[in-house]
Amino acid sequence: MGIFFPAVVCGITMLTTLYLQILIERVYFHREKTLIVLHFPNVMFSWLMYGVTYISVNGFMLGGLAERGRAAVAVEAFLSSFPLVMGCYVITAPLFRRALRRYYPVKGTNIVYLKLKGISREK
Repeated sequence: MGIFFPAVVCGITMLTTLYLQILIERVYFHREKTLIVLHFPNVMFSWLMYGVTYISVNGFMLGGLAERGRAAVAVEAFLSSFPLVMGCYVITAPLFRRALRRYYPVKGTNIVYLKLKGISREK
């Protein structure tokens, strides 16, 4: 339970921020390529949500603040979790972007196929 709940909250936050980033890129900038500037707030907000949830669960609810102290819980919440959050983000961002792509190109040609969502094909 120690890192499970914070990891779930971080994962939900990461997917939500990635979805918002894709919507911002499509609506306001009319582009399918990523804006690299928007990755920084996504990672920071996901990391913050992991750390705050970790402090809430392990520090307050499970009594970690009384046992180990504030500094130890803060180090566990923020510094030791950063590689985990970055690793998950590096893996999740391209996969999520590929899943939400509206079309997929055929290599070696100028042909692109649209993804049909909810449209039934009649023969």
